[in-house]
Amino acid sequence: MHRGVESLEGESKIQLLLQNLKKK
Repeated sequence: MHRGVESLEGESKIQLLLQNLKKK
């Protein structure tokens, strides 16, 4: 369960970074 939560958090962070790059 913990691993799943960590993976979801990691994916969310990556998505935010990708969105920031697209904005630029």
